[in-house]
Amino acid sequence: MSEGVRPGWARVGVTLLNLLGPGVGLLRTGRGRLALAFLAAPSAFLLLVILCSAAGPVPTPAAYTGLFGATILVIVVIYAGSMAATWRTSRTRPDESRWWSRWYGLLLAIVLSIAAANLLTVAAHAFYKPFHVPSEGMAPTLVKDDRFLAAMGKPSAPRRGDIVLFKVRERFTYVQRIAALPGDTIAMANGIVVLNGRPVPQRFVAEDELPTPSYGGTGKARRLLEQFPGEARPHAIYDLGPSDVDDVAEIRVGAGQLFVLGDNRDRSADSRVAPEAMGVGLLPIDDMEGRALFVTRGAGGRNGERLD
Repeated sequence: MSEGVRPGWARVGVTLLNLLGPGVGLLRTGRGRLALAFLAAPSAFLLLVILCSAAGPVPTPAAYTGLFGATILVIVVIYAGSMAATWRTSRTRPDESRWWSRWYGLLLAIVLSIAAANLLTVAAHAFYKPFHVPSEGMAPTLVKDDRFLAAMGKPSAPRRGDIVLFKVRERFTYVQRIAALPGDTIAMANGIVVLNGRPVPQRFVAEDELPTPSYGGTGKARRLLEQFPGEARPHAIYDLGPSDVDDVAEIRVGAGQLFVLGDNRDRSADSRVAPEAMGVGLLPIDDMEGRALFVTRGAGGRNGERLD
């Protein structure tokens, strides 16, 4: 069969089809095997990332940033390669096209590649997932509009100081810090945590100007450092002055339960507040969904700040 010659504008159009999915333009030019390789490449790479995430150690901020950069680079190379290959093979076109090179074949390829990418993204979120912070309850560690990466799944050995995610009333995902483990006793006295009969020291750091009036109207808060027994390093908390949750009678944390606190102590409905009053109460360990690792984006140059 004789072959027709594509004009330049048509070659550009066929090449740009790859923006809908790498390899789609190659289907149009009749290069089925090469098109299939490019169509499968993004999903194959995402699958490799998922397998590495499942088998590898918890990523550091640097490793996560490097992996994100490598992923972007690989995707750009795949798209650029498919467009270059399409341009080279698009000068002529067969008089008769196979079904997969027609519009319905191209549409099917686009739908299948999008579906595969979405399925793999859902699978990746079973191990690591980004979250957005919509409230102020964990400030100053997590401020409103921060984004952070979490390792999904119930931690095998929860630790004091871990920032964990959990479901409340089967609708809301909360993020708060573990203050007491099963068997611990915990109380609050004038805003100070009393753990197993011993006060947890607090050290004044600075007085911060808060960005919203919802912290209590004054616009200022005392930033303190606090470190629970066994915690690797101190964490910062906010004290806005006297509040009705500064004093809590001692309780013992039962088996299979945790006591959690928000770092913005006077504006957090945590384990100090009963579920009937829209708080968390004692948190069942089975309700945990993951553990926050580090801030990936946020205000004030917080990229890569570790949370654990």
